[in-house]
Amino acid sequence: MNLWEKYNPGASLADAVAAYSGIRPETGEEKQLFALLKRHLTRRELRCFVMAESGAEIAACAEATGCEPDEALRLLDKARSKLRRPAFNKMLRELAQTQE
Repeated sequence: MNLWEKYNPGASLADAVAAYSGIRPETGEEKQLFALLKRHLTRRELRCFVMAESGAEIAACAEATGCEPDEALRLLDKARSKLRRPAFNKMLRELAQTQE
């Protein structure tokens, strides 16, 4: 069980990523998509992103990552901005092409 499955059971990681990147990968390869996120985000950014997508409060994200709430909010913003970057989108497109 990865971090996404722990906090977002039944939710689609592909939908969450598509909301920020504009590219919707296939939902069948959630593990590969999560591995891609792990490569592009730090552990703390990834945890904040996953917890925020599950509806957790920023205070809970801060407690889980061991930082202050304002830093957790900054980590979340940084994670979301990384999902919009061309380098991440390129890797996302490549992942989508390998699935075809």
